[in-house]
Amino acid sequence: CEVNTYKTDEYFASTPPLEAKKLLFSEFSATARNPAFKSDEYILSFVDIKKAYFNGIPKRNVHLAFPKELGIADNFCAHLKRCVYGTRDAGAIWEECYATALVEMGFTRGVASPCCFFHNDLRLMVVVHGDDFTCLGPKKNVVHYEDQLASRFEIKRRGHIGESDGCIKEIRILNRILRLTDEGLRYEADPRHA
Repeated sequence: CEVNTYKTDEYFASTPPLEAKKLLFSEFSATARNPAFKSDEYILSFVDIKKAYFNGIPKRNVHLAFPKELGIADNFCAHLKRCVYGTRDAGAIWEECYATALVEMGFTRGVASPCCFFHNDLRLMVVVHGDDFTCLGPKKNVVHYEDQLASRFEIKRRGHIGESDGCIKEIRILNRILRLTDEGLRYEADPRHA
C-alpha cells in the first residue's frame, strides 16, 4: 500500500537461504534415529506467527487513507501505531522484533544468515523465514521454546515431525512437502505448486 519512490537499503529484511532449512532437516536425519540421541527424542517443530507484522512498532510517521468500503469520509486518515503489511519498513521491523525476542530467550543470532539462531544450553537450532519458524532439538526443549514464543506472539503450532508420540509424518513448508518415511526424511516439491 506504500509506493516506493526511492531506493534505500534501510528497509531490507533478510530471508534465509533454502540450505539453512535443509541443514536442519539433515541434522534431524543424523540425530533422530541415532541411538546416542534416542533418549532426547529429537523433533522438528513448525510454528507460524499470526499477524506477524502487527507486532512491530513503526519508527516513522505513517498515515493511511481508509478503504472506501468502510464509508469513512475522505478527509480522515489513520495514523499507524503498529506496522501493517504493505508498508516498506514492516519486514525489517518484524525481523528486528523476532530477533530481539529470540535473543532474550537465550539464542545466538547467526553470522552468515541473521535468520538462523542457536541456543547452546537447550541444543536448539531455529531458522526463520518471514513468519515461519522451524526448530530442531530435543522434544522437551522444543516445547519450552514454543511456550516462550507463545508468551510473546500469537502463534499457530503447525506440528512436530519425529518418532515420538503426537508427531506427524508430513508437513507442507515453502511450497514443498517434508515427509518422514522408513527410509528417512524427504524434502520434495509440492505437486500442487509445480
